[in-house]
Amino acid sequence: MRTSKSYQIETISDKILFNDLTLYISRENNKKLFFNIKKQPYYTETYNTAEAVSILMRNKTWCDITSIWNIELSTTDKNVYSTAGVLLWASGGHETWNKMNLDWLDYYNQLDIEYNKSITKIMRKSNTLGDIRNGFIKYLNLDKLYNSILRLSTI
Repeated sequence: MRTSKSYQIETISDKILFNDLTLYISRENNKKLFFNIKKQPYYTETYNTAEAVSILMRNKTWCDITSIWNIELSTTDKNVYSTAGVLLWASGGHETWNKMNLDWLDYYNQLDIEYNKSITKIMRKSNTLGDIRNGFIKYLNLDKLYNSILRLSTI
């Protein structure tokens, strides 16, 4: 006698929020935003919302898509797991650091000390991805980061 087995298939996400050839954003079963960024040189998969926003800001196409920036945040999306990716991409990414002939790892700890509280505050106050972007533009812009890097490189 043959018995049938039943399998429970877990869905990958509760809700797909944005999907095209280069970017996939979903709200996962754990209620966190998940980002699959498939465009070089930014290729990454992350739950780190702050890092994802700093990458998305670097691409003109994504900056112009209102539906991305209107995505609402849950409480867990506002957690800052690490500032490394945020600061790396906000400062221009690997390409920029290579052009400046500077080693990112030599500067990360000092930049983290200087900007961790600002990033955490921006995340805590934000309700959408657009709020994070606006906070980064105001408090984590290239001028501020480059001035910090220049100051640190003279120490």
